[in-house]
Amino acid sequence: MAWAALLVAWSFRNYLVLSTCAMGECPQKQWALYACIILSFGILIMTFLPKLKTK
Repeated sequence: MAWAALLVAWSFRNYLVLSTCAMGECPQKQWALYACIILSFGILIMTFLPKLKTK
């Protein structure tokens, strides 16, 4: 669960770093930047689910 929380924090950090305007140049935010954050939150939610026993 700690790794998933670090993944969410790192994804949020990447969002801030990659979408920040610098020296008058603002990058265009594309879908992959949002997908990284959504997928990392999905991984965090899946860590709270119980483990299922398989046969």
